[in-house]
Amino acid sequence: MDAETYTQDSVIRRAGQFVPIKIDGEKGDGPELVKKYAIDGFPAILFLDSQGSVVHKILGYLPADAFAAEMDAAMAKL
Repeated sequence: MDAETYTQDSVIRRAGQFVPIKIDGEKGDGPELVKKYAIDGFPAILFLDSQGSVVHKILGYLPADAFAAEMDAAMAKL
């Protein structure tokens, strides 16, 4: 997703509405966060509200257009 999805203008424009944080689920704080948010596969994209609650979750690879639509859905829940 780093090379094909996150680099597309439709995703970049929407990303400005969020605070993106990339975490390696196998290193550092990653394993603890994987457990906390019940992540059972990668990639996993979580959209959290200001209280840290998950409002939207994406599991697996998505092409840019589908990912942008999911970002819009997440924003609508915030």
